[in-house]
Amino acid sequence: MKTVPLSADQLKGRLWSRPDVAVIAVLDGARLARLPSRIAEAGLADTDSLTRGALLPVEAERAVRLAVLAPELAFTDWLLAAAHREAADWGLLCVASGGLRRLRDHLRTLAEVSTPDGIARRWRWHAPELLACLLPLLDPWQADEFFGPVAEILAPDGAGFLRYEREPVGVRVEQIALIASPVA
Repeated sequence: MKTVPLSADQLKGRLWSRPDVAVIAVLDGARLARLPSRIAEAGLADTDSLTRGALLPVEAERAVRLAVLAPELAFTDWLLAAAHREAADWGLLCVASGGLRRLRDHLRTLAEVSTPDGIARRWRWHAPELLACLLPLLDPWQADEFFGPVAEILAPDGAGFLRYEREPVGVRVEQIALIASPVA
């Protein structure tokens, strides 16, 4: 696996380098305390829940939420540089085409699985440790099914990220090591 050292500003430059995609955070309310309040305080207007239907207040606090990020937001800076200190598995970033609703609909299909005997189950597919085991093993058609409208996924990995990207032969993995910004 290739390791790429990047500052947070360089990472933002890579994430927002394509005008045809959005950077959307998948945020786990079970891992990040006060997530709905944080989203409101950050001024993130384009958000949605990964869970279908109305949620009770206690469920809303722990729900997985999607939020469209912008490079100039303090919330984005916090996710890239500091969220891992609160929860190593806070969620992930998706660079995706088609907007929030399209991504939400696709990700909901990943979260709803059935056992061999037909019992519906919720699956915490966005757990970074699960992605690290699963994604490198996918063949091309499985990668296409899993990624859907997603061009790349960044999952927190200590003080950096594992970056997953679809390729013709499956999934390419690269480690992004966050480094301090150069002093001007």
